[in-house]
Amino acid sequence: MATGWVRDDSADGRCPFTRFWDRWTNEAVDGPQVGPKGAQIDFRVATTTNNPLLGYASIEWRSC
Repeated sequence: MATGWVRDDSADGRCPFTRFWDRWTNEAVDGPQVGPKGAQIDFRVATTTNNPLLGYASIEWRSC
């Protein structure tokens, strides 16, 4: 499980979210996306099978 926060600092039409990976299946596990600019959200992310997450994450963006 991972917890944290993500904030949108740019008015660029993209919404950031945090991506983690399941240690055993290597499937992506995404946190919630946030937007518009200035918005911030706390998250708690776990795999659907309660497998552990890998020890790294990435910040990704989607159109919003």
